[in-house]
Amino acid sequence: MKWIVSCVCLVLLSLPAMSFAQSALLQVSATHQQDTQRTFSGVDGLEVARLATKLHMPVFASSSFVGDWFAAAQLSENRFALSGSVSDTRRLYRFSLPIEFEQRPSGRWQHFWQFASTYFTDESLLEQTRYVNEFAWQVRYQANRKVSWVAGIRQDSLFADTQIYPVFGLISKPNSKIYHHWVFPNIYSQVTLNRRHSIRLYMEPEGGNWLYRQADGTDATLGFTHWKLGFDFNRALLSPLQLKLAMGLTMRGEGSIAGADGDLGVGYFFLLGIESRFSQ
Repeated sequence: MKWIVSCVCLVLLSLPAMSFAQSALLQVSATHQQDTQRTFSGVDGLEVARLATKLHMPVFASSSFVGDWFAAAQLSENRFALSGSVSDTRRLYRFSLPIEFEQRPSGRWQHFWQFASTYFTDESLLEQTRYVNEFAWQVRYQANRKVSWVAGIRQDSLFADTQIYPVFGLISKPNSKIYHHWVFPNIYSQVTLNRRHSIRLYMEPEGGNWLYRQADGTDATLGFTHWKLGFDFNRALLSPLQLKLAMGLTMRGEGSIAGADGDLGVGYFFLLGIESRFSQ
């Protein structure tokens, strides 16, 4: 834990002084999530449990008269434990370098662009690889001091296959303690309780698609997607860090394992993490 805290503080201190709007790419985080075992209907008697570790680290921030640039490094390991009719463990990795440009507001309008070269691989790191060019465009319209309307598109693998889908909804900040981000597909409301504590209720998708090598030497794919309905509790630690505890449901899950498609049963997840506090 001490080395994580030291690394986070070092990265935050190395970033330039921010006169620009704060991007989510500037948030440092390290999380560890455990999903409970769930039945996979695509293979009789097969159950799947997942352990996920994710790291997010900003690497660049720059401000100009036309807008702000941000970049971050993302790494995740998804460890799938298969049991029942098949007994196996798969470690699947995702490496990504998202780059974002936030245009300066023009009247009530503001545009956002993001591009991420993303690399999916298995334990081999090199033999089984899949590249995806993820991107997003979003426009916000400031209706009034408290509400903004949002629309746009994204392309990524959150829904198991790489696909383009719409982004739409609203962002609202009724007062200094409450923040609503009701924008499909990442929907959440956050309440600041006091200087050290905040809570967040959210619903968001999670998924991916990987190539991997089977025990018999043949190649196969593993893809999954589900919705997380969760509750976060955040407690401030040493500035600028906070401890994150989360729990909730994983539901409406679908998967594809070595060509067998099926549904994933409802399960639970528990998450522990440390991250920098992020001002909305």
